[in-house]
Amino acid sequence: MPDPLHAGVTLFNAGRFFEAHEVWEDAWRDAQGDDRAALQVLIQLAVCLEHRRRGNDLGVTRMLDRARRRLALAPPQWRGFDLPAITDAVEAACTHGEPAPLL
Repeated sequence: MPDPLHAGVTLFNAGRFFEAHEVWEDAWRDAQGDDRAALQVLIQLAVCLEHRRRGNDLGVTRMLDRARRRLALAPPQWRGFDLPAITDAVEAACTHGEPAPLL
């Protein structure tokens, strides 16, 4: 069975944000500590991009706010991911129409 973190990254990078969210959410349920906080940031960022795709500006704003709050509780560098940089890139994609970032 593939590692859920990397399986989610593959889906995210393919633009399948909802599916990435689902894979990460399954892993998040059993996670603890830094893993739980970091996974929640990734989940919320994927949902943000899905809201963008669907044209749901209110959903984008709400998810970005939630991701920023959760980011404060997560380690900035986690398993090779720069969570603040990823969050900034998703925010730019959602608010300025830039391409979605690759993880």
